[in-house]
Amino acid sequence: MEEDRIIKERIEKVLPLLGEKQSRLYLGAESQSTGWGGQTKIAELSGKSRFLIARGGKELQNPELQSDNNRMRHKGAGRKKEADKYPEPVRQ
Repeated sequence: MEEDRIIKERIEKVLPLLGEKQSRLYLGAESQSTGWGGQTKIAELSGKSRFLIARGGKELQNPELQSDNNRMRHKGAGRKKEADKYPEPVRQ
């Protein structure tokens, strides 16, 4: 369909410019604007999972679910510091 081609082009242009959270919210908004079956359609067009798109839609509907706006990841996410893993130096 022509509409699917237009949506896919829009997604391909915008997604590379967005971070993880921004892309989740954008795809959630696209799925909501598509209507019934929007999550499946956007998942097929974008190549992203339906879970990710559904999560973005839920975050749009309920801002309390959104993580801190200044953070890229959730608090505590990411690699642990070496000092935390090995607090005392190992002696031989």
